[in-house]
Amino acid sequence: MKQIIPEEASLLAICKQHDIVFAKAVDIDSHKKSFIVLEQSIDDFLSFLKSINFTVLLYTYYFHDVNDYLISEVSLTTDDYDLTTLNLEDIKQKICDYNTKLKNDSRFKDPYLLVLCGMMEYGRCFCIEITDDWMKSIDESGETVYAYEEPSDALHLLVYPSEEDYLKHEDEQLALAIEKEEKLKKEIFEFLVRDPKFRICTNASLRSQYATSFVVYQPTIVQRILELYPNNWRRKIHYFVESVWRLYKAGETKYNDGIKNIL
Repeated sequence: MKQIIPEEASLLAICKQHDIVFAKAVDIDSHKKSFIVLEQSIDDFLSFLKSINFTVLLYTYYFHDVNDYLISEVSLTTDDYDLTTLNLEDIKQKICDYNTKLKNDSRFKDPYLLVLCGMMEYGRCFCIEITDDWMKSIDESGETVYAYEEPSDALHLLVYPSEEDYLKHEDEQLALAIEKEEKLKKEIFEFLVRDPKFRICTNASLRSQYATSFVVYQPTIVQRILELYPNNWRRKIHYFVESVWRLYKAGETKYNDGIKNIL
């Protein structure tokens, strides 16, 4: 139930006014079957408890933990960012400023939830939940907005402040991936057509053996194939061997745009 959450001293004063026995709990799981959650104000709830001869009132406050929202610089290396395209010093300074802002936000000292629980005989419990979550609000369109995003989302906004920045990055990454792939295709083609071991692979069985052994004697090229095609890199090696063989048998020994489009 959304109400103003009283400070602890005010809550205890209210309890004393109602002559209520109370105790602070570390945690109250009001979603258990034995708990009955009521929609009442604090005063009404306390009056209700007295009318049914409860045993003791338990209460606990819940706070947002600032540590759950801080951005770790480690995320830059674990969240698949291309560090070669970023101004790392600038991003790290933005992370530092962002974390400082969070640590200085006094709202983290304000509870977002207060649970009051009246303990009864035989384990039956009556509760009310007082919510006043400063972290969430509703904008003009009726959407829920948050004072702070999850760390991964917040980092994304620091790296790419606008949608245009992100789309530009995606275009650059796509162009870079295409460039790397074309360079790799050219290197594989030129290597194979010059390799005497490849030239004698005149049947499918020999070419299959050649493709399998390629992993052993060309680890550098294989590593680049693995980086570009992590899910099917072995199949790609066999594909390149067969495709280049057909081109080689057709008299193609120099890499050109036609070969690029085929491979």
